[in-house]
Amino acid sequence: MNSKLSVDFIKSNFFRVVHADGVWGSITAAGAIHMDIWNSREAIPRRLTYTIDEQGSIVDVQPEIRADQIREVEVGVVMDVETAKAVCGWLRERIEEAEQFLTPMSQVLEERDA
Repeated sequence: MNSKLSVDFIKSNFFRVVHADGVWGSITAAGAIHMDIWNSREAIPRRLTYTIDEQGSIVDVQPEIRADQIREVEVGVVMDVETAKAVCGWLRERIEEAEQFLTPMSQVLEERDA
């Protein structure tokens, strides 16, 4: 006789979708895997200083920028090794699916642009 197990997915109050350009991380003191997921973007100015002439017109703008690029850390994730292995397997499967989708799509775009 077969048994069934149902699992509901419920989003937490802090659920959000994040864009990932990269990851940074390490192994914790307890042996878990820690990763911070970040996105990369051009830095926005911390401050703008305007030079205004005698007529009240802006003649120059000087931005104060902290860096050329920003890596905004979106979320930190800590998992045990078994969970990390499961995530790796899941990612491999999604990569294969994406590559199968992208190859025909690139061919369609090439034919369209020819």
